[in-house]
Amino acid sequence: MTVGIAVVANRPRDAAETGTGPNAIVLVADKQITQGSGLKADVEVEKKLALEFGWELLFAGSPSVAHQLGFHLRKLARGHYAKRELLASDVESIYHAWWERTFDRIVLRRNLLTKKLLASSQPPPHLLRDYYAAKAQFEGDYGTDLILAGFDGGRAALILVVDGVSEIDQLGSFRVIGEGENAAVPRLHELGAQASDPLHVALYNGLAAKFASEYVSSVGPGTDAWILRRNKPPHRVDQDLIAVVRRVTARRSLQWDSYRKNPPPLPFKGWQAGLVAYAEAVLRGEDPKWEGTATFH
Repeated sequence: MTVGIAVVANRPRDAAETGTGPNAIVLVADKQITQGSGLKADVEVEKKLALEFGWELLFAGSPSVAHQLGFHLRKLARGHYAKRELLASDVESIYHAWWERTFDRIVLRRNLLTKKLLASSQPPPHLLRDYYAAKAQFEGDYGTDLILAGFDGGRAALILVVDGVSEIDQLGSFRVIGEGENAAVPRLHELGAQASDPLHVALYNGLAAKFASEYVSSVGPGTDAWILRRNKPPHRVDQDLIAVVRRVTARRSLQWDSYRKNPPPLPFKGWQAGLVAYAEAVLRGEDPKWEGTATFH
């Protein structure tokens, strides 16, 4: 089921009163998928899909389901993307319509059943046995959770869709989906993640939460991260920067172990200033490259 993390940045504390929103949203996801044989592997498949009008979809679960839902969401008119309540209602309706149609085709028809037959009479035992087995496999293979992230009317918005039920972000600072949620959310709470955090802090927090979730077997070590900006294409975070943050978080975690007398070294001097400069360049609408040195001291 993987992990997907969305962290809001730079949202004023009086956003509810002023109607203003943040300048960015950080999205983080792993790269691991589970093959039909149960084999888990990191692959070059992004767990983020572009929708329309600056909105992005982050998914945990089946890539094919996410792509089919994204196909239908892209058909929505601009006005639906301009109001989070409308978009939340639309994605829930699309999810349920797709689920019912696919369930009927894959589970019911293949087992010579219909909803009417299940509701009105008692099917033969052998049909019920096959039905429940197919139903359990279908739910395991096709269950997919979503985060929709974007800007409606200039304000940042996160829409969570879990088990087909949508929930609108109400000035929260982050959302997490997937089995890695049980490890990522406590880490974000520990870091004190707030929607008013500067972008460089939000980026660090999102990556640190993803690294913490790697203790869950369904979360792979490969990491993708993007920064969403208003009226700009998403900025892909450099892998070299992600590697630096991983090294920092690993060192800080090991420092809590009393038996660790010599924790691993920090990256080069000034890595924090480099992270701040990188985030500020992204907010200016640039697509900077991480220029930190690869040496350690």
